[in-house]
Amino acid sequence: MVNREEIRSRIVRLQQELRAASLDGALIVHPIDIYYFSATRQNGLLWVPVEGGTLLLVRKSLARARGEAVADDIRKSLALLRRHL
Repeated sequence: MVNREEIRSRIVRLQQELRAASLDGALIVHPIDIYYFSATRQNGLLWVPVEGGTLLLVRKSLARARGEAVADDIRKSLALLRRHL
């Protein structure tokens, strides 16, 4: 299991890189990258804004994601994202 503090430090480093590149955030879609930045192997999307907390949208098990993921906001369903595309 990945240390929660390690995940948090990865997010901080990514946010620093995003800020340096003048980007608003990163939408992470690849499962291995989602695992690297959230410690869960859920299918879904991870939004990392340049400032503030992360948002993890999962397709299936919200309970599992909440139990294992390091994310500030965890929600089920990509339907939330589809409404805004």
